[in-house]
Amino acid sequence: MELWKLLYFLLVVRDVCAHKCVPSLSSLTATEDSQTLLSPGYPSDYENNQTCKWIITAQDVTKKIQVEIVSLDLAYWFGSNCEDYLEFRDGNTDDSTLIKRTCTEKIQIKTKGPHLMVTFITDQHFTAPGFALQYYQIHDYKSSCDPFAARTLSVGQNPLFLDLPMFSQTLQRELNCDFHIKSETTDDVAISLELLDYSSIRCHDGNFSIYDGKNNQAPLILEWCYSNQPFQHLTSSGQNLFIRFKLLKTESLWYVFRVKVTIKIKSASCSDKSISNLELTSLPTYFAFPLEYKHKSKKVCPLRLWAANMTQSIRLQVVSKHSSCGNKDVTVYNGYDQAFGIIGTLCEKKIYISSSHNMVLHPVSEDTTETVIIKASSVVSTCSVKVETKKAIHDVIQYLPEVANAVTSYPHDLNCTYLLQAESSSDAVEVKLFGRLVHKGSHKCSGDTITFYNGDSISSPLISTWCGVPSQNRKFTSTGPKMLVNIKTDSFESFEGAKVMYYAVPQAGSCKLVTNLEANSSVQYLTSPNEPMYYPINSYCVYELKAPEGHVVVLNVIKSKMEEDCSDNVQVYDGLEKNAANYLGRWCGEDKPSFRSTGQDMLIIFSADEEFNTGGFNASYFAYKESSSQYITALIVGVVISVMFLVTVTVIIYIFVIKKRRWVGKV
Repeated sequence: MELWKLLYFLLVVRDVCAHKCVPSLSSLTATEDSQTLLSPGYPSDYENNQTCKWIITAQDVTKKIQVEIVSLDLAYWFGSNCEDYLEFRDGNTDDSTLIKRTCTEKIQIKTKGPHLMVTFITDQHFTAPGFALQYYQIHDYKSSCDPFAARTLSVGQNPLFLDLPMFSQTLQRELNCDFHIKSETTDDVAISLELLDYSSIRCHDGNFSIYDGKNNQAPLILEWCYSNQPFQHLTSSGQNLFIRFKLLKTESLWYVFRVKVTIKIKSASCSDKSISNLELTSLPTYFAFPLEYKHKSKKVCPLRLWAANMTQSIRLQVVSKHSSCGNKDVTVYNGYDQAFGIIGTLCEKKIYISSSHNMVLHPVSEDTTETVIIKASSVVSTCSVKVETKKAIHDVIQYLPEVANAVTSYPHDLNCTYLLQAESSSDAVEVKLFGRLVHKGSHKCSGDTITFYNGDSISSPLISTWCGVPSQNRKFTSTGPKMLVNIKTDSFESFEGAKVMYYAVPQAGSCKLVTNLEANSSVQYLTSPNEPMYYPINSYCVYELKAPEGHVVVLNVIKSKMEEDCSDNVQVYDGLEKNAANYLGRWCGEDKPSFRSTGQDMLIIFSADEEFNTGGFNASYFAYKESSSQYITALIVGVVISVMFLVTVTVIIYIFVIKKRRWVGKV
């Protein structure tokens, strides 16, 4: 029993004691080098009912103290009021100004003076691993907006935390908040940004831009608005980076962009067998290639990109306007190293998607590689780099996958190409579109589009570039058996989305959206597409019939065989405008009505849905005019009949009166 007690003390009691803060108040000194402060026992659980305090003092009393919480896991449950918490005060006493109290948020703080009091409080209930934070002394810096000049910030071995401007008032004019970030050293370094927090910006309110240099004349890396996160990490090509936060005159605003700024040493140890790695997530990372150089030779290091999610692929996009070429080019390998196949060079193409979770960038020449700005992320593989062929079939509805059935979001940065091909050379391909890829109410396309070509390549005649604005058609038909479709989306906002429906139709039986027909005295015939065979599904045919001046149009349905529920039907209007006032009627099923316009124009619209189709219709039409002689003859006949009627009535009355007088005389 005594041995058991000894083991219990050694394994449990001793461990518990090690997780208490001793002493309860400690003094620490902040230097230029980053140091770490841990909760008692971290990463094991801390103890209950503790009050731990640390007073951190800057080694140079003219400097400030900066703290970054790198890990925070305190006992907390939904609805609680932070019974276990971490507190920061701007000074060295309990009465100093409270900066922040947190139990869930990994924050970054900066003091106004050379002292900081950190307090860690736990209650009597639950425990957790605790916290880890880094602290160091810094020169004071201002990150507020100067509307009259660019604010210059120098970054050294310790990071800066840049709070881009927060506004809560109505702007009276356009406002540019410019920040020039530069390295404190002259070493071969780059400026690196990590986006910690951000607000969405409506594009008509402003935008956020980053340039690879000292000012906005340097190469543009990123221009952003909308609501999705613009980037996760961003690295410049050298010692300078320029940020512009642009706001336009608008209503009351509140924006915040919090960025961690560090420097990246470009000198590295690398070889073909020891390649630097860059981890990617679904959020975009922007960087300049070459990212690193060999220590002494200054020769370019290759770079391996890999997806944190191994089920995803790598998407790489060249942001630079001019790619490197020739001996300055960069080879792209589709895999873990150079043993995998080459999928191209950055000069040949702007966008690459790997077939695995790895991709390698390797310079053609280590000495002369040109700097290229690249945007990279991990993506769910939605389409291959090559053109994908899909069969279009009669009366079979199919959809392209990328933006089909999208309601609130669809993938960014798509560049997918499909060749739709009908089974028969005598058929055509027809597509029908639903939804939109722009803001509701927009009247022009922007970054998200679907382009249709009348053939099997982008050099084929353009049919249309579609995004769903009100003025655009929603149905397109090729003239031959092939149609190329290219779907592109940008890095910014997703809208309602679109469904791209496709199927095959007969070339001979298809109809134009609007067909103009001249009616004359001869009887002519109007039929459904492909009659007497089945008409194509999703048919929508508009016929404008025009008779000579002074004539009317007469339409007689000879044969009709359509859906009885009128899901497929023909509507007829008196004139060329489709409105309720001009509506003459419709027919469907086996109806055989007749219609007559009051003027010289008649509008006929045949529409069919995507389900069943039957035999269609056959109708005759002609122009009709009642001549003036016909009106005179009718008038004369009318007058003669009227006179004869009056004479007859007069004779009858006369005979009746004469007879009555004779009868009275006899009496």
